[in-house]
Amino acid sequence: MNPQKLLAQDVRKIVTATPARRERIGIEVELSLLCPLAGLPLPYEGPASVCGVFGRLCSEGLGEPIYTRGHLRGVRQNDGGRVTFENGGAIEYCSPPLDTLTEVSLLVQKRIRELATCATQIDAVLVSGGLTPFASDEQIQWMPKGYERILLDHFLSLGDEGSGGPAVMARTTSTQVTLDYISDEDLVRKLRASVLLTPVTVALFANSPIEKGRPAGALCRRMQFWSAADPARSGFIPPVLFRARDFVLDDWIEWVADRVMVYRETQAGYAETGKRTFRQILDHGFPDGTYPTLRDWRSHLCQIYTDVRLRETLELRAVDTPPVEFLHAVPAFFVGLLYNRDSLFSVLDLLDQFSPDDHRTALTDAAKNGLKCRYGTMSMIDVAREVVRLSKEGLRRRSEAGLEAIDATIFISPLEGILASKVTFAERTLEWWKRTANPGPERFVEEFRIPA
Repeated sequence: MNPQKLLAQDVRKIVTATPARRERIGIEVELSLLCPLAGLPLPYEGPASVCGVFGRLCSEGLGEPIYTRGHLRGVRQNDGGRVTFENGGAIEYCSPPLDTLTEVSLLVQKRIRELATCATQIDAVLVSGGLTPFASDEQIQWMPKGYERILLDHFLSLGDEGSGGPAVMARTTSTQVTLDYISDEDLVRKLRASVLLTPVTVALFANSPIEKGRPAGALCRRMQFWSAADPARSGFIPPVLFRARDFVLDDWIEWVADRVMVYRETQAGYAETGKRTFRQILDHGFPDGTYPTLRDWRSHLCQIYTDVRLRETLELRAVDTPPVEFLHAVPAFFVGLLYNRDSLFSVLDLLDQFSPDDHRTALTDAAKNGLKCRYGTMSMIDVAREVVRLSKEGLRRRSEAGLEAIDATIFISPLEGILASKVTFAERTLEWWKRTANPGPERFVEEFRIPA
């Protein structure tokens, strides 16, 4: 196969060949799995461990084990959901795609309570947030994903530009929403809107203010780590910012093709790729003389760490995991904005007024100060109020169209509460920290653990 033909035709099919017939909703929730006394992550194996949680899930009849190369990788649930682990031992619940926010909310609450119960059975706890609150990189129990050493070496090779990479791999947790698109034009609009929404998203959902057992000096410390985790493949998607209304899908494909591919999966395991961009690999092959396939391109897409990522679905990745009782606000926020045409066009009109520098400055400031910063010529809280209003309007119209079993506007109420009080999840945590005598790991875990 001609390499350039692969890029120009087959690669493009991954995101354009089969648009969804209907817009569905998926969610991925990452949670810290901790020792209740020390507040530190658990190892891969042993009585109190990641595998211990997976074993309890399976013994309770809540799923079947997933093995890869002899290692227990997770649990596949009967409804199509799955539970896996992150590099530093965080637990990730991934829902199946569902039709309504009501279904998402009910299923996520059920599955996370099950996970919390299984954690309790091995004398562990689950805690939400955007950052493991008491561990340093040196205290992390690394999981056997297979590529972790290659990726760590990649970040270290970048110097200052990769300095946040180890923490991103080991200590950050987020909640991601996956949404569908129904045409190329719909995809471009949704991609642009979700990228431009990133500073507002970070400000509203900030929930990572504690690092290594003390206030981190930022409300979303997780996003600060991401800003120093290979900027060439993380953060904003540059063509979206700089081409603005002229952005087309091929701009994204060309940009991704010019990113370095860090690793690939072979029959013998994961291997380095020679620090070449995917385009160079198309032209010259891998170090072993082979040429890439669509499987390699899919793997390359997994190595793009932008705040919004595109594969078969649109992945929205800028949210610190909120308290579990407020998780429903995450998919509701995006569904109200991106699954309603009027709200989608309105949010684009609102955010298109800002320059690339405005967006980047707002993201940096939102990570540190949440809603207490500027967005171009406006205050962040005023922009957030308008965005949440547009989301609520989209949810109202979704409900009126019969796409929800109940009034879906209730799902956005946690964000309305944040805007009314001007206090984010992170600031609530800091308030607790300040009023609590000796707020060490045991007290923190008791306060913020997810109940079984």
